[in-house]
Amino acid sequence: MKTMIAMAFALLTASSAFAGKYTVDTSWEVLNKATDLHIEMPIVFMGHAVSYDFICVEGNNLRTKTMVDITVPDQRGGHGERSSIVVGQEYLTTPIDYAYTETQCHYIGQNQQVCEEKLISGTYATTVDVKVYKLSRGNERDNHTYLFTKAFTVPECSTSVLPN
Repeated sequence: MKTMIAMAFALLTASSAFAGKYTVDTSWEVLNKATDLHIEMPIVFMGHAVSYDFICVEGNNLRTKTMVDITVPDQRGGHGERSSIVVGQEYLTTPIDYAYTETQCHYIGQNQQVCEEKLISGTYATTVDVKVYKLSRGNERDNHTYLFTKAFTVPECSTSVLPN
């Protein structure tokens, strides 16, 4: 019985120690380096999904902090393997205030559909709330325990690294 009480106390103490290890006041630099955390960073769409911690503000646009590879499908080889060839690099950008037209189609029966153009517009936030979780690795799957929510502000792009 004493052993069970001691084990419960040790577990409670360890949990409390972990909870105090990271707080909402812990810097993003420390949080991003932590291997025992899962950070649920929102994404921006720039042709494909880009994490908020990989972008910066440049004027009225969001852009990637570094250049990304431009790839094309590799038609050589065969054997059913999908691969690509890097043909260049570029910064991905998107306006903070965006607007685009999307075609939306609705099936009306008898192999017919009605399509209409719809204007989609909005504004990407430059400060977002990010959920931070304690990560526990298990045999079958990883477990995430919510710790806190922390504000993340997209930094200005460095003038020392200018896009081409």
